[in-house]
Amino acid sequence: MSFSTQPPRLNEVLKLNRERRRASLQTVHQDTRISLTYLEMLEAGQYDKFPAEVYCLGFMRKYAAYLGMDPEEAVAQYRQEQEAVKAVAKQEEDKRSETEKKEKSTDMAKVLTLLLLLILVGGWWLFTIVRSSSKRETRRLPSIAQRGMAPVTPPLSDRLTLTARARESVWMRVTPDKKLDFEGFVAAGSTRTWEANDEFFIRIGNVAAVSLTLNGMAVDTGSGAVQSVNEMVLDRASLASRPETPQ
Repeated sequence: MSFSTQPPRLNEVLKLNRERRRASLQTVHQDTRISLTYLEMLEAGQYDKFPAEVYCLGFMRKYAAYLGMDPEEAVAQYRQEQEAVKAVAKQEEDKRSETEKKEKSTDMAKVLTLLLLLILVGGWWLFTIVRSSSKRETRRLPSIAQRGMAPVTPPLSDRLTLTARARESVWMRVTPDKKLDFEGFVAAGSTRTWEANDEFFIRIGNVAAVSLTLNGMAVDTGSGAVQSVNEMVLDRASLASRPETPQ
């Protein structure tokens, strides 16, 4: 009798640890502010459905820390599993490519013969036409200039504006619309502003050192933080549940 010694996959480990804590996905969502959709994708191993890998890794670290796991060990296992998936995919692609080469080589002689025949027939036909036709002046019709159409810029929807006010020097990473815009320290007493069309992905090194507003609405940076470090996604849906900053 044989037993499988294959270790559980990362998504299985995450789900197992959550169930051991007797916590529902809704409870985890309320505690960490990670969306239910992202939590379900992490536990299902559907990492490719995240908008970008930076989102996947950020929420993976946060979820692992919440479950009492080492976040970096979780990321390392994720990378190891992804490399294995890529290796299997490459093997399958190599097999497919080899099969296609064999199938193509089987009919290569017929293709070359047909191609040679077409060249001979086409050459003979062209020679006959040129020889029998009289020389004629061909007039080239002037090309009709196409009027350039000015690109119509679609009306832009209201943009998202994120403002950070640093009480102390604080490290931040700000990624508007999946494109890294800022990573570094914001000096104490200074204010920084970023804009995005759809969303911001933010990582803060010390939530107590900075206050954030999104389109004038205060952002709760402490909710879901792990040892003063927090990662969050801010989008238009975030505005509905946030109080307006008092003027």
